[in-house]
Amino acid sequence: MAGDVLNIKVCSPLKLRSGLIGNYHAICHYSYKSPLCNIINPTPMKSINLICSLIFFQISVCNAQLTFRIDESISYPDLSVKISESVSYPDITVKIGENVSYEDFTVGITSNKNQADFIITESRYPDLTVKASESVSYPDLSIKMGETVSYPDVTIKIRKSGTVDYIVFTEKAYISLREIVIALLPAINKELDYKYKKIPIYTEQTNSPTQSSNNSKSNYSDAVNVLNGAKIFAQDDKNTYLGKIASEYDSESIFNEYGTYGSEYNSSCIWNEYSTFGNEYNSLSPFNDYSSKPPMIVKNGKIIGYLTTNESINGGISPYILKGLKDKF
Repeated sequence: MAGDVLNIKVCSPLKLRSGLIGNYHAICHYSYKSPLCNIINPTPMKSINLICSLIFFQISVCNAQLTFRIDESISYPDLSVKISESVSYPDITVKIGENVSYEDFTVGITSNKNQADFIITESRYPDLTVKASESVSYPDLSIKMGETVSYPDVTIKIRKSGTVDYIVFTEKAYISLREIVIALLPAINKELDYKYKKIPIYTEQTNSPTQSSNNSKSNYSDAVNVLNGAKIFAQDDKNTYLGKIASEYDSESIFNEYGTYGSEYNSSCIWNEYSTFGNEYNSLSPFNDYSSKPPMIVKNGKIIGYLTTNESINGGISPYILKGLKDKF
C-alpha cells in the first residue's frame, strides 16, 4: 500500500506480547516512505541487434492487502514455518527490533485496518494460512529471528511512529514479534529477490490520494495486454524457444503445467530448476541474478523486455512476478 506519503493516525494502542522485545505503547502518526517495488525497471532500454525497436512499460501488481491466518495448530496450511530465536541451520535469518541499525526496511503496527499492508486475521478465509512455531516438523521454511541475530539476511526496524515502509494490523488482542515476521514474509522475500516461491508476491502501490484503485487496475491490465501472447526466446546460439506468455490453457503457455513449456519436468521449461534454462547458475536462465543474457520477451518481432531476476537489466521482469500475474492472462 506504499506510494505517496500518507499520514496514518492511530487512536488506540496495540500491545506487543512480552518475552522478545518487550511491550509497546501507543503507536501513532505513521506515513509511508516508498513503494514496495516496481517490477520492470523504468530506465529506458537501448536498441539491440536484429530488433527494430523496443517497447517500454512499467507494471504494478496490486493486492490491496494481504491477510494471514497464523496458528500452530492449522492442519493443512499453505505454508509451514519453523521460527524462533534458536533455529539451527535456518533458511532465513532476520534481525528485528526497535534498536537495530542499518535496516533494510521499517515497519509499524497500526490499529487502523484500512491502512495496513499486511493483516493478521482470525478469518477462516485468509489469503494465506501459516502454521508457525518453534517445533514445526518438516517446515517449508525455517527462520531464526530476534534483535540480536548475527549476520542477518534481512534487518527490520520497528517504529512506534514516523515514517515506515510497511504497516501491519492484527485482529488479535496481542501481536508477537514472531507474527510480525510472518506477516512481513512477502517484504522479506522481496529483499531476497523472491527466492522462496511459496511466499506470495505483494507489490501494492495504491491507497495514495493521487492514485485510485481504478488506476491501479488499469496499470497492470495494460501491462498484461502488452505481455499477452509474447514469446520467450533464449539468448543462446539457436535462440531456443521457451514458450509463450498466455493463458494456462494454451498448449505453449509457460503457465500450462501439463504443456511442454510449463511442466517443471520438461527440459525446455524455465520452471525446471535442473534444466539449462531453469538452473539459477546458468547464464541463460531467467533465475540467474547476474546473467547478462537472460531470455528475451518478444512480441510482433520486437523485444519488449527480458525475463530475469537480475535487477540491473533494463526492461527486466522477474519470472516470479510474471507468475504472480498468470491468472490475468
